[in-house]
Amino acid sequence: MATIELPEIHCRSLYKEKLAPHRWQILEDVQVTLSNGDLLFIPKGYITDFATVPRLCWGIVATIGNHNLATLIHDYLLTDSSYDRSFIDNEMLYWLKLSGVRRFKGILMYYAVRANSYKQSIKQATQRLSL
Repeated sequence: MATIELPEIHCRSLYKEKLAPHRWQILEDVQVTLSNGDLLFIPKGYITDFATVPRLCWGIVATIGNHNLATLIHDYLLTDSSYDRSFIDNEMLYWLKLSGVRRFKGILMYYAVRANSYKQSIKQATQRLSL
């Protein structure tokens, strides 16, 4: 696998400004090429929570860390309806590997978002059936 230079993510905590706990604002544009060759542009000012991690799991996966780029891409792609959830979750796994996240932590994060995806699809199906 060829080495790729990962963009740095410059951000500020919005918690310090009391706008929102666990929210971060991106201070510079971020541009990456996705695994399918598409160019993704995340504009300066985008607000993310990076990784939504229950407090109980903070010892294993912190909210911020070397997984920031992968979770930023995941968050941003969730706002783009041109990608399905499976691609978005797999893209996060791809960027976790590129970012040097340890295998165990990467797999744990991947299955956590896949479980959430499954939960969301069940909820949506239930809502459609109740109409």
